[in-house]
Amino acid sequence: MRRTVAMAACAGALLIAAPVLACGNTVELELDGPTKRVNGAEMLVRAGKPAQAYRAAWRASREVRNEIVSKGGPGVDNYNEALALKRRARRVMAIAQLRASGRLGATGRLAKRTSKRRQRVNLRWSRIVLQRQWIKARKDPVVRARYAEALAASPSKRHRAKALSMLQTLASKDLMPDAWAYRTLAQLHHARSDSKARDAAVAKCRLKAGANAASICPTFDAPVAQRPPVG
Repeated sequence: MRRTVAMAACAGALLIAAPVLACGNTVELELDGPTKRVNGAEMLVRAGKPAQAYRAAWRASREVRNEIVSKGGPGVDNYNEALALKRRARRVMAIAQLRASGRLGATGRLAKRTSKRRQRVNLRWSRIVLQRQWIKARKDPVVRARYAEALAASPSKRHRAKALSMLQTLASKDLMPDAWAYRTLAQLHHARSDSKARDAAVAKCRLKAGANAASICPTFDAPVAQRPPVG
């Protein structure tokens, strides 16, 4: 009798929550594909190809979301791992939008014509995403540098001053994570007409960028800093 009741309970569990439970056996999300895609997106955005990076990260984010929905949501074993992967994808999308000057569409396609208003909305979205991640990881140099980059793209003098302060602090502690951080610092110094500090930041940018220096590090022959090509 007891064995019959146990079997019935097991069958009931399968009927009620099949995606998550199978008589004590938990279900894991398949994250190998999305993880490889996010890794690739991070490499693309570092190489100065924001449109390609955005598309890869956007696709990975959708794959993770669909996997979570299809297998029962928070009850799966590696749910937190999936959320962390989604945050990485979202960070890539925000950075890519910044480096494309807010001209990427919802799926990462570079718009031939983008209104100033749409650019402002896209850049503000990037700033909000990166600010939220910075709030949760204030001591992470990469997260700090990316939030500073978002602040530097703002028309607000207060935001740009905060970006300069954050990057100068990182630089003084030898914690600048990459060439992009020095690129942003150089542009901020250029806006303040501090050519000595600007040139020092450009030199560090080129050193960090290596073979990608031409596509990442700015030149200042013209009044406006050169932007990297959109990939």
